[in-house]
Amino acid sequence: MSAIVAALIGSGATGLIGWVIMTVRSRRKEKGDRIGDLRLDVNQRFAEHREDMNQRFAEQREDMNRRFDEHREDMNQRFAEQREDMNRRFDEQKADSERRFAAILDEIKGLEHRLTAQISAQGQRIDGIYDVLRSHGERLTRIEAKLDIDPPAEAA
Repeated sequence: MSAIVAALIGSGATGLIGWVIMTVRSRRKEKGDRIGDLRLDVNQRFAEHREDMNQRFAEQREDMNRRFDEHREDMNQRFAEQREDMNRRFDEQKADSERRFAAILDEIKGLEHRLTAQISAQGQRIDGIYDVLRSHGERLTRIEAKLDIDPPAEAA
């Protein structure tokens, strides 16, 4: 009888273990299903939020484009005014530079005339000195002719 009891206890233990394994598998499956359901739920929420964000982004882009279009004419007007102001300033500075250049050019021409006059005066002085030296040389030649200086005779 002890063998029968042992067999019954062993059979009961095996059945109990089988039942525990089946229960654990069932709970794991339920948990797995719940985790899968949670993943699906998160993915669905993420997709909904993505669609919502894309919609808001599109609306904001349209709003920005509309605002830009409203202010485009004003900005173009401001740019045109600034361009005209810059062109006016450039023209004024160009005219001022031309006046300054003309004044410097006049001064340079004045210096050129003075330098030309000084060079001419120096040339006349040199011509005067040359005339004096030439007349002195001619006079020496006449004196030598009157004295009849013969260089070869003097050398002897």
